[in-house]
Amino acid sequence: MLIAYPHLNFYICVIEVILLIKKIIKNINFQPLTKSSKLLRR
Repeated sequence: MLIAYPHLNFYICVIEVILLIKKIIKNINFQPLTKSSKLLRR
């Protein structure tokens, strides 16, 4: 299956990477203050 449909796997990997990047961007946008404050407190 993997060898028969490499293009499908490629698109799935691209979609997964895009979703991960979106999650990372959301985390960076929503938690910069909390992370910095925790570092300053410690």
